[in-house]
Parts: sequence; structure tokens; C-alpha cells
Amino acid sequence: MLCVFFIFFDIVRHHNRTIRGIYERYLIGTVIREKEQYRFVGSTYFMVGTCLCIWLFDKAIAIVSLLVLIVSDTLAALVGSAIGRIPLFGVKTVEGSMAFLLSAVLIVFLYPGIPLLPGLAGAFLATLVESLPLGVDDNLLIPLVIGLTIQGLNLL
Repeated sequence: MLCVFFIFFDIVRHHNRTIRGIYERYLIGTVIREKEQYRFVGSTYFMVGTCLCIWLFDKAIAIVSLLVLIVSDTLAALVGSAIGRIPLFGVKTVEGSMAFLLSAVLIVFLYPGIPLLPGLAGAFLATLVESLPLGVDDNLLIPLVIGLTIQGLNLL
């Protein structure tokens, strides 16, 4: 239900002048990035990705997918902006992507019930998705890629 609210509110702000004005005056550039002004905000993609993970994957895989999204993506942004020096695809940094990969591998390794090889493959592919300029918000892609990889390879 919360996911539907986020999607609805994000759609309404694009079509309602009053709500759009509030967003532009108080949120754009502070809480919301400039690029999110004319598309869904990251929190909407986060909610959709979270709901899909809970719906599609086994409990352990959904939890690991969301932990990687929350911890690894945040760590990549912090490390990339603090010490990132080597550019990667124009927007990201090698240092941020390495922080993502290392933390994702650690999460996979430490969380019980996740098979190691599918987990490592998922961590690697999620890192690739996080670092590439794909045009789709990584708050949606990261948990789906790692979850689909782990669950798919676990079925083989």
C-alpha cells in the first residue's frame, strides 16, 4: 500500500501545480536531485524495488538484496564522493564501485542461507549495474539484479 502511495504522489506532483511548486521551492536541490525534478524520485524507485523483492524472492534473498541496496549503494556514494579520484563512466568512481563490491560481498558472505557462488555472482552484477550509466534508477535495478541472480542460479 505504501508503494502505491509513493507512485501516486510522485505522479500527482508532476500534474498538480501547487504540489509541484512546493517541491521546486523546498525540495529540489536539497532533498531531491535536480535530475529528479521531471521524473520519479529515488525514494519511489526504492519503494517499488523493495516491494518487488518482497513479492518475488525468498525471504533471505529479499533481505540480502535490500541490504545490498541500502548499505552498499550508500557506501559507494559516500566513498566515491569523499575519496573517489578515478572516474568511471563519467559519473561514478572506481573507489565508490569497489566499496560497493566489497560491502556487497561481505553481506552475501555473512548472511545465513545465501549460497556463496550465486551470492558472489549477484554482488558482482549488482556492482556492474550500480556503476554503469543505464538510464534506469539503481534503487530499482540493484535489488532486482542481485535477487534474480541469486534466486536464478540457486535454482540450477
